[in-house]
Amino acid sequence: MAPPTSPKFQISKKSGNKKKEKKKTAKRNFRIFTYNSIEMASHSLYSKLESLSPSLKEEAKNFIEHLVEKNKKKNADSKVEKPVFGSLKGKIHLSEDFDAPLDEFKEYM
Repeated sequence: MAPPTSPKFQISKKSGNKKKEKKKTAKRNFRIFTYNSIEMASHSLYSKLESLSPSLKEEAKNFIEHLVEKNKKKNADSKVEKPVFGSLKGKIHLSEDFDAPLDEFKEYM
C-alpha cells in the first residue's frame, strides 16, 4: 500500500524534519560557540599572563595550583557512597510493646 500523498501529510512530514535539523544545527552551533568562547578566554588569559613580571607569574601559577587542589578536594568530598543493603542490620531496635496502645490515648478508645 502506498503512503498517502495528501498535502497535509507531506507538510507535517517536512516540518518534522525541519525541527530535527534546527535542533541539530542549534546543538552544533552551541558546541562551536562554547569551544570558541573557551578558546578566546584561554587566549585572553594567556596574553594577560605573558604581560606579567616573572614574580607575578610565579604567584599566579601558585594560585592556579591552589585552585586545582581545592577543586580536587571538593570533588572527592562530593562523592557519596551508596548505602549497602542490610548495613544497618542489628543497629535499630524496637521495643516489644511498640504496637501496644499508649496509656495517654486510653480515654479515646
